[in-house]
Amino acid sequence: MKLFSYAFLIIICVLLQLFFSRLLDIKGIRPDFLLIVVVWIAYREDRFVGTILGFAIGLLQDIFEPQFFGLSALAKSIAGFIAGRPFYRDLNIKYWTGVNLGINSFIHDFIYFNIYYLGTDASIFKTTFRYVIPGSFYTLIIGIIFYNLLPKRYWYK
Repeated sequence: MKLFSYAFLIIICVLLQLFFSRLLDIKGIRPDFLLIVVVWIAYREDRFVGTILGFAIGLLQDIFEPQFFGLSALAKSIAGFIAGRPFYRDLNIKYWTGVNLGINSFIHDFIYFNIYYLGTDASIFKTTFRYVIPGSFYTLIIGIIFYNLLPKRYWYK
C-alpha cells in the first residue's frame, strides 16, 4: 500500500515538474517538485531508499530534460542520502521536514548549478547568489505548501 502511495505521489510530482513548473518560472528559477518528494520519502524511510529514489527520479528528470545527462541523478541522490539521516526524526515532523528540505534543496542546487556552469565565466559566488539561493528558497516555499496539504496519515510510518 505504501509503495502505491509513493508511486502515485511521484507520478503527480513528475507531471507537476513537466507541465506546471514552467508556469511558476520567475526569471529562470523554478521550483523542484521532484526534490520535494525525494526529501519527504527519504525522511520517512531511510538513507538507502532516499539515495536510490533520488537517483531514479533524477535519472527520470534527466530523460525528460536532458541538458546535462546524469547531473540531476547525482544531485538528487546526494540530497536523498542526506535527507534520510535519522538524527532529527523524533522532533516535530512538519517543522523538521521543512528544515530538511531547505538544507537539501540548497545542497542539491549548489551541486547542480556549480557543475552545470563549470567551465563558464560564472564563479561559485555568482552561481550561488543567482541560482542556488533563490532556487532553494523557491523550492522550500512550494515544499512547505505541499507538506501542509498532505493529509496527516501520510506524516507517520
